[in-house]
Amino acid sequence: MDMVKNGGVLVGIEATEKEPAIDETLTAFCNRGKYSKIQRTKLKNAIMEREGTGSTGIGNGGAIPHCRIGKQDEVQLYISVAKNDIEFQSIDGKPVKILFLIVLPKENSSLHSEALKAIASLMKNERFFRYLKEATSEEIILETIEDYEAEIA
Repeated sequence: MDMVKNGGVLVGIEATEKEPAIDETLTAFCNRGKYSKIQRTKLKNAIMEREGTGSTGIGNGGAIPHCRIGKQDEVQLYISVAKNDIEFQSIDGKPVKILFLIVLPKENSSLHSEALKAIASLMKNERFFRYLKEATSEEIILETIEDYEAEIA
Protein backbone atom coordinates (compact mmCIF):
# COMPACT_ATOMS: atom_id res chain seq x y z
CA MET A 1 0.00 0.00 0.00
CA ASP A 2 1.66 3.17 -1.22
CA MET A 3 -0.15 5.25 1.39
CA VAL A 4 1.67 3.37 4.17
CA LYS A 5 5.02 3.65 2.39
CA ASN A 6 4.50 7.43 2.33
CA GLY A 7 3.50 7.36 6.00
CA GLY A 8 4.32 4.70 8.54
CA VAL A 9 3.27 2.30 11.27
CA LEU A 10 3.31 2.60 15.05
CA VAL A 11 2.46 -0.14 17.54
CA GLY A 12 1.82 0.36 21.23
CA ILE A 13 0.52 3.88 21.66
CA GLU A 14 -0.26 4.57 25.29
CA ALA A 15 -3.02 7.19 25.03
CA THR A 16 -6.56 6.22 26.00
CA GLU A 17 -8.38 9.32 24.73
CA LYS A 18 -8.83 10.84 21.27
CA GLU A 19 -6.68 13.98 21.33
CA PRO A 20 -3.74 12.42 23.22
CA ALA A 21 -3.83 9.44 20.81
CA ILE A 22 -3.68 11.78 17.82
CA ASP A 23 -0.87 13.72 19.54
CA GLU A 24 1.12 10.57 20.23
CA THR A 25 0.76 9.39 16.64
CA LEU A 26 1.81 12.74 15.18
CA THR A 27 4.76 13.04 17.57
CA ALA A 28 6.04 9.59 16.61
CA PHE A 29 5.96 10.38 12.91
CA CYS A 30 7.49 13.82 13.35
CA ASN A 31 10.29 12.22 15.37
CA ARG A 32 10.92 9.92 12.39
CA GLY A 33 11.50 12.99 10.24
CA LYS A 34 8.13 12.96 8.49
CA TYR A 35 7.22 16.52 9.55
CA SER A 36 8.78 19.50 11.27
CA LYS A 37 7.35 20.83 14.55
CA ILE A 38 5.65 23.66 12.67
CA GLN A 39 4.07 21.23 10.21
CA ARG A 40 3.02 18.98 13.10
CA THR A 41 1.12 21.86 14.69
CA LYS A 42 -0.67 22.58 11.39
CA LEU A 43 -1.54 18.89 10.99
CA LYS A 44 -2.89 18.61 14.51
CA ASN A 45 -4.95 21.77 14.19
CA ALA A 46 -6.41 20.58 10.88
CA ILE A 47 -7.19 17.10 12.27
CA MET A 48 -8.81 18.45 15.42
CA GLU A 49 -10.82 20.95 13.35
CA ARG A 50 -12.10 18.01 11.29
CA GLU A 51 -12.89 16.05 14.48
CA GLY A 52 -14.91 19.06 15.62
CA THR A 53 -17.36 18.47 12.77
CA GLY A 54 -17.99 14.88 13.89
CA SER A 55 -15.96 11.97 15.16
CA THR A 56 -13.98 9.95 12.65
CA GLY A 57 -14.36 6.92 14.93
CA ILE A 58 -16.25 4.85 12.37
CA GLY A 59 -16.94 1.84 14.53
CA ASN A 60 -15.64 -1.69 15.01
CA GLY A 61 -12.56 -0.39 16.86
CA GLY A 62 -11.25 1.86 14.09
CA ALA A 63 -10.94 5.58 13.50
CA ILE A 64 -9.85 7.57 10.47
CA PRO A 65 -8.70 10.97 11.70
CA HIS A 66 -7.66 12.95 8.66
CA CYS A 67 -6.93 16.35 7.22
CA ARG A 68 -6.52 17.92 3.81
CA ILE A 69 -3.18 19.65 4.01
CA GLY A 70 -0.75 17.50 2.04
CA LYS A 71 0.85 17.51 -1.41
CA GLN A 72 -1.34 17.39 -4.52
CA ASP A 73 -0.45 13.85 -5.61
CA GLU A 74 0.35 12.11 -2.34
CA VAL A 75 -1.62 10.47 0.46
CA GLN A 76 0.17 9.59 3.68
CA LEU A 77 -1.30 6.97 6.00
CA TYR A 78 -0.09 6.40 9.54
CA ILE A 79 -1.43 3.26 11.17
CA SER A 80 -1.28 3.32 14.97
CA VAL A 81 -2.27 0.37 17.13
CA ALA A 82 -3.05 1.20 20.76
CA LYS A 83 -2.03 -0.90 23.75
CA ASN A 84 -5.42 -0.24 25.33
CA ASP A 85 -8.78 1.00 24.12
CA ILE A 86 -9.08 4.67 23.16
CA GLU A 87 -12.23 6.65 23.96
CA PHE A 88 -12.91 8.28 20.59
CA GLN A 89 -16.65 9.11 20.62
CA SER A 90 -17.13 6.56 17.82
CA ILE A 91 -20.41 6.29 15.97
CA ASP A 92 -21.03 2.86 17.52
CA GLY A 93 -20.17 4.14 21.01
CA LYS A 94 -17.31 1.64 21.33
CA PRO A 95 -13.64 2.40 21.94
CA VAL A 96 -11.02 2.47 19.20
CA LYS A 97 -7.95 0.25 18.94
CA ILE A 98 -6.54 1.40 15.58
CA LEU A 99 -6.04 4.86 14.15
CA PHE A 100 -5.71 5.24 10.40
CA LEU A 101 -4.42 8.83 10.42
CA ILE A 102 -4.44 10.19 6.88
CA VAL A 103 -2.85 13.32 5.45
CA LEU A 104 -4.68 14.05 2.20
CA PRO A 105 -3.96 16.53 -0.58
CA LYS A 106 -5.60 19.94 -0.29
CA GLU A 107 -7.05 20.00 -3.78
CA ASN A 108 -7.32 16.44 -5.13
CA SER A 109 -10.86 15.31 -4.22
CA SER A 110 -10.67 12.03 -6.15
CA LEU A 111 -7.52 10.98 -4.28
CA HIS A 112 -9.28 11.91 -1.03
CA SER A 113 -12.25 9.67 -1.89
CA GLU A 114 -10.05 6.79 -3.05
CA ALA A 115 -8.00 6.86 0.16
CA LEU A 116 -11.03 6.83 2.45
CA LYS A 117 -12.65 4.02 0.41
CA ALA A 118 -9.44 1.95 0.62
CA ILE A 119 -9.32 2.27 4.41
CA ALA A 120 -13.03 1.48 4.74
CA SER A 121 -12.58 -1.69 2.65
CA LEU A 122 -9.67 -2.77 4.86
CA MET A 123 -11.84 -2.35 7.92
CA LYS A 124 -14.68 -4.38 6.42
CA ASN A 125 -12.43 -7.43 6.11
CA GLU A 126 -12.95 -8.81 9.62
CA ARG A 127 -10.04 -11.24 9.55
CA PHE A 128 -7.60 -8.61 8.31
CA PHE A 129 -8.83 -6.00 10.76
CA ARG A 130 -8.61 -8.47 13.67
CA TYR A 131 -4.97 -9.20 12.76
CA LEU A 132 -4.22 -5.47 12.78
CA LYS A 133 -5.85 -4.99 16.19
CA GLU A 134 -3.80 -7.86 17.62
CA ALA A 135 -0.49 -6.80 16.02
CA THR A 136 2.45 -6.56 18.38
CA SER A 137 5.01 -5.14 15.95
CA GLU A 138 5.30 -2.89 12.94
CA GLU A 139 6.54 -5.87 10.90
CA ILE A 140 3.34 -7.81 11.60
CA ILE A 141 1.24 -4.88 10.40
CA LEU A 142 3.26 -4.52 7.20
CA GLU A 143 3.08 -8.27 6.52
CA THR A 144 -0.67 -8.25 7.15
CA ILE A 145 -1.13 -5.40 4.67
CA GLU A 146 1.01 -7.18 2.06
CA ASP A 147 -1.04 -10.37 2.53
CA TYR A 148 -4.28 -8.42 2.19
CA GLU A 149 -3.08 -6.72 -1.01
CA ALA A 150 -2.05 -10.09 -2.48
CA GLU A 151 -5.47 -11.50 -1.57
CA ILE A 152 -7.40 -8.76 -3.36
CA ALA A 153 -5.09 -8.47 -6.38
